[in-house]
Formats: sequence, C-alpha cells, structure tokens
Amino acid sequence: MAKEIGRRWKAMDDKEKDALKAEADSLNAEAQRAWDAAHPTGGGGADGAEQGADGGGDDDGENGGKGGGGPPELGGVIPASMFKKIAKLDDALDNIGGDACAAGAALTELVATRLALRAAREAQGHSRRTVQPTDLAAVAKEDRERGGMFWFLDDVLADDVLPRLNAKRAAVTEAKKEKATKKGRSDVGGGGAEEE
Repeated sequence: MAKEIGRRWKAMDDKEKDALKAEADSLNAEAQRAWDAAHPTGGGGADGAEQGADGGGDDDGENGGKGGGGPPELGGVIPASMFKKIAKLDDALDNIGGDACAAGAALTELVATRLALRAAREAQGHSRRTVQPTDLAAVAKEDRERGGMFWFLDDVLADDVLPRLNAKRAAVTEAKKEKATKKGRSDVGGGGAEEE
C-alpha cells in the first residue's frame, strides 16, 4: 500500500499536491478543534503533551531520534518504528531509511485522521456518536463510486475485514449463548430435583 501511495504521489503535479496539502491542513485543523473540544482540560493537544517532547519511547533510532513519526500538530501518534515494522512485512522490501519511515508514519497518520473524520461524519448521519466498521465501509464504497482516495479499501473491507469481524462477533455471541444455556441447565437441573 505504501508503494502505491508513493507512486501516486510522485505522479501528481505540484498543483494537485498543493491542493492535497491544503486539504490535509484543513483536516488537521478540524481534528485539532475536535480534540480540543473533547479534551478541554488539555493533554495531547497541539504541543503533543501526552507523549512528551520526543514523541514517545518507541523510537528504534531509525527516524533520527524523532520518536513519533506524525507531525507535531497531531502529536506524532504513529511511531516511525511501527511504520518500519509494517513496511518490512513486505518481503520485497530490503531496507527502508529513517526519513522514509518518518514520512510514511506522518502520511499514515494523516490518512487515518481523514478516514476517521469521514467515518465519524457517516456515523453522525445515522445519529450515532460511535464509529462502526460499517461507517468505514461506507466511506470506502463512496470513494470507489466517486474516485476518492479510499477507493482501495472497499474490497479489503468487504472481502476481508468485515467478514472477519462478523465471524468474531458471531463466535462471541455463540459463546455467550452456550454459557447461558449451561447456566440455565444447572439451574433447571437443581430446580427439578427439588420438585420431585
């Protein structure tokens, strides 16, 4: 996925890049306002206070000692070291530089923020305050239909993520039913003995 994003970014002209950067700045400002509204007593705002000055302790030295890979205005939530671990899952990747990890972490954070904001709007459209996987799927489906940036998530969500979540939810529900049934049998068994 990172390779595809990089390829598309390189293929864009400066006008397209500037438009995306402006949109990212707008979304960052919106995210910061939402954070500040949800956390009025401070903690983790634009100064990254929750993580400390270095962005956290997950730095493996690959990003120049910068800790969190994300931009300071977002608090650098995704460490560059985490981005590196994910990127190295691709066997075709021999090595990745520290600056590339930091940039990848920052871009991942921006993309995740945008996806979360759009999914939150989708949830609000259904009078909910909690984002559900179906909200993410709705954003991806809309982008596939309109050629938006999250079009590539449509198949992943529909064919992989949502079925796994539904299977897990069904297994948990079945386990709860089985536990309740066993408990009911022991109660019925005990009650039946007393009636005799």
